Amino acid sequence: MCGITGFNWNDKNLVQLMNKAQNHRGPDDKGVYTDTRCSLGHVRLSIIDLSKKGHQPMEYKFKGKKAVIIFNGEVYNFQEIRQELENKGHKFNSNTDTEVILASYLEWGENCVNYFNGMWSFCIYDEEKKILFFSRDRLGVKPLHYFYDGSRFAFASEIKSLLIIPGMRKTINLQSLNGFFTMRYCFGNETIFEGIKKLQPGHNLIFNLTNKKLTITKYWSNNTNNKLTTNKEFIHNKIIELMKDSIKKRLIADVPVGVFLSGGIDSSAIVALMREADKDTEIKTYALAFEEGEKVNELPRANKIAKKFNTKHTEFLIGPDTVDVLSKLLWHLDEPMADPAIIPLYFLAKNSRSHVKTVITGDGGDEVFGGYDYYKIFNHLNTISKIPFSKNICSSLLKVAPNFLLKKIHKNSSDMDRNAIIRRINYVLNNIKNKNYFKAYTSLVGIIADNERKKLLKEEYFEELPEEFNQYFIRPNNLLNKFLYYDQNVLLPDSYLNKTDRMTMAVGLEAREPLLDYRLLEFSYRIPPKYKVSLGQTKYIFRTAMKGRLPKDLLWRQKQGFQVPVENWIKNMLDEQRSSILQNKQVNKFFNKTELEKIFDNYKKGEIFYTRQVWNLICFNLWHKKVMEE
Repeated sequence: MCGITGFNWNDKNLVQLMNKAQNHRGPDDKGVYTDTRCSLGHVRLSIIDLSKKGHQPMEYKFKGKKAVIIFNGEVYNFQEIRQELENKGHKFNSNTDTEVILASYLEWGENCVNYFNGMWSFCIYDEEKKILFFSRDRLGVKPLHYFYDGSRFAFASEIKSLLIIPGMRKTINLQSLNGFFTMRYCFGNETIFEGIKKLQPGHNLIFNLTNKKLTITKYWSNNTNNKLTTNKEFIHNKIIELMKDSIKKRLIADVPVGVFLSGGIDSSAIVALMREADKDTEIKTYALAFEEGEKVNELPRANKIAKKFNTKHTEFLIGPDTVDVLSKLLWHLDEPMADPAIIPLYFLAKNSRSHVKTVITGDGGDEVFGGYDYYKIFNHLNTISKIPFSKNICSSLLKVAPNFLLKKIHKNSSDMDRNAIIRRINYVLNNIKNKNYFKAYTSLVGIIADNERKKLLKEEYFEELPEEFNQYFIRPNNLLNKFLYYDQNVLLPDSYLNKTDRMTMAVGLEAREPLLDYRLLEFSYRIPPKYKVSLGQTKYIFRTAMKGRLPKDLLWRQKQGFQVPVENWIKNMLDEQRSSILQNKQVNKFFNKTELEKIFDNYKKGEIFYTRQVWNLICFNLWHKKVMEE
């Protein structure tokens, strides 16, 4: 786990400055490589082969060919690949996966990535072909950003390194701005900065150093319409088999490995299978809660699992003043993100880092097996959409639904009265009927609806979200799989995995996600959708696969998410932030003042609906001041 950076010209001082900007990603070592064609930089977090032999940039020669690599991530099956390469005559100087990637490239070319099981972003400089070859892992666990103006090409793990390059301008990208105010994170291959893009998951990029041409190709695409397997026993066994092997691979390290244990089903399942594989080994688990009362305390559930599986468990408590770190975390994120869970995740990573250097997380279980409540809602609305007069039927049901059910159906809505919620749900229903699934998704899951965003942002800053995102809903035949596929390709890499990478790497900690082994994801599309969300139960097949391994009350408990006291944070900073936004011309220029004040005023009238909208505004303001103005 490291940081990489570079560009297509020779400037040793500049690449060293770019290294320094993301030094937190690799506090153990740093290095640069330059010649007349390019400059490459690397900061290292040593996980496998801690010796100097793992230093990067790393060179490798085979049969007269030479390549240089800078690599961020881990290839978990590198030992098996190494054996195959040794049989072909390759000789290795280190015990690193880095050298195996280089040898694989010289042996199989671009196709080498198809051999890898892991998480990665890397750049290989092929001296003979005079190209830079890049790849990003299948699920997008590791980030890779780049800038290309037709002549100059530069790249980095984090955007802050690119912003150091002379001539780079901090110009807001309107597509990403509108995406943020809709979904609370920036998504797609664009970034919040005009001209800076992300290499998408499962893609390779080649930059020709001679003619300065850039080529991007997709090397992996999940088969979403596999032949289904209806035998539940087979499915259960296959899930457990794949998870055990995935966990085993992700425990390979030359440093201590721990587990983030929330007490939820995903992290608990990982601990259960780790203990099943080895009855005696010490398992280190870590959990965190706020000193805010039982409402936001996950420790009792985590402690119960820790005792059941005899782990060496460490718990951390943090106070209400932890929100003071928010500006710093938004700097680490590079782009605005309004997920309040970044704060507890950062402190969990920071406190765990004094014990271990690598952690296992439960990321991905919901997106693979169908863990979110909105999957159920989309299924229900899809069923209703097939009935004549479905709009009238839906409206009638919502008119008599109790308030607690309305909140559950549309908890993100900023509309306060029942009729407004009915209008919005009917809008979602209508988009499902018209097969505009992206509109249906953003309308239901989004923080600020299209019509509200159009009022909030001034005309010159408002953009409709591009229709191109409908592409993620085309391939899967089944409705549930359509939304799972979108979340796997957009929500996961751009929000949750990005959040985990940035908050752990901010403190030099490596995170590994066994539930996102690509083999498990591929197998998930052989599972009938009715087994994923069944009779109103999310992640049904995963829960039943873990039956007998986890306590019954945990198996069937509804998803809680990372509970954070965001309402308390807002109360303590509301007046200050409201004033800051209204007075800062560089920030308030984006907004129509009337709508901006309406959100703050309505928050005081009905917190339950406006918390996320206000938090979006606060995070954007703090991000803008920290990243754009300093």
